[in-house]
Amino acid sequence: MSIVQLLFVSMYNRLLDMYPDNINYQVEMHDDHAHLGYKIKELRSVAVPTEPDERKAFLLQHWEEYFTNFVTPAVELIALAGDLKPDAIWQQFSGHLKMTQDFIAEHMNMPQLTEQFLADGKLLTEFLDPALFNRRRNPYVLQNPRYVENPYKPEEKWLMHSSCCMYDRRENGTKCYTCPRMTSDEREERKSEILATAAVH
Repeated sequence: MSIVQLLFVSMYNRLLDMYPDNINYQVEMHDDHAHLGYKIKELRSVAVPTEPDERKAFLLQHWEEYFTNFVTPAVELIALAGDLKPDAIWQQFSGHLKMTQDFIAEHMNMPQLTEQFLADGKLLTEFLDPALFNRRRNPYVLQNPRYVENPYKPEEKWLMHSSCCMYDRRENGTKCYTCPRMTSDEREERKSEILATAAVH
């Protein structure tokens, strides 16, 4: 949700209301897996200052309040319900931010948006106290991002996940192609399977 808010801030200078009283959590089944998401009940937003210092102060105040009162307690409750450590969830945050940054830069052809999203994103990575997340490290900081070859387009690269999402732990589950736990041999085998399936279709 923070990435969605960040994107709208950078695109429209508007901060979306994505507090629990204004969103519905949705689960949609697709054959052997589910898509998870949020539906906003009412489109509510407030203007974000454009002057750099005012913008920084405004957004930092928002992020500190948002994580303290909503995101961090939600992550900890979800982890508790799933018998996991909260780190298993937090470790996904940096990868999602980096993937969004890469997508905007490579596919949206909007240099001004790319620059603004990177600038606004630095508030998450450089200015938030890890204590907000009850961690020793800020979960948005991605150290040494790694990429793998896109099996469909070898000239393109896919960002490897910042940590394993444990999708393979489900019944009949498999590791994602970009899983950091996947070995080179496993990835080559998966690549062959992907290309064979693509050839049939």
